[in-house]
Amino acid sequence: LEQFDLALGADPQYADALNGKGVVLTRKGQYGEARPLFEQAAALMPDQSGFRLNVVLAYHLQGDQAKADVLFKQLASQDEAYAGLFDFLAGAETSEESYRSAVGYVQQDQLDKALEHLEQVLQLAPEMAEALNLKGVVLARKGQYEEAYAAFARAAQLEPANSGMQLNMAIMLYVQGRREEAAELYRKVVEQDSRYEGLLDMLGGQH
Repeated sequence: LEQFDLALGADPQYADALNGKGVVLTRKGQYGEARPLFEQAAALMPDQSGFRLNVVLAYHLQGDQAKADVLFKQLASQDEAYAGLFDFLAGAETSEESYRSAVGYVQQDQLDKALEHLEQVLQLAPEMAEALNLKGVVLARKGQYEEAYAAFARAAQLEPANSGMQLNMAIMLYVQGRREEAAELYRKVVEQDSRYEGLLDMLGGQH
């Protein structure tokens, strides 16, 4: 992202950099920020069909299927290569919709369905920390502690200021019998956020 910002600092109308930054933001699930970049790139280079396709995808991921369809039909009418390409997206959920569905399934204790929706979310937005954290919760409830820890660790890596995600990591370490590591991580969590003090004294008391 920094690379693209540097390039755009030198030339704010560098279409490839605008598009590239949009791609990075899309991967992070930041569709609202990505779309104007794709639109700007497409306006600067109207013959570049790929930029216009990214605009279509951004609208789709934001849940505006009607606008995505209109723009895609325009694109497909001008470039046969894209005809039919977008059909696979019909009826697909956005990452936010899939995430909400997953939360609903967790509340109903339908863990396999929740996991299925979370996998869909993470295909669309692999860096959505909330989805990774919820995936960890589901896996932990299924007794898959090692996989749960990996999901929590990735979520915490993406949102290092979120102490709750690190607390989940500590709990997973504890239930796996890795008590010294759990206690050490728990102490760090409490240092970062004193609200968690006393919450897991069983961890903090281990040496």
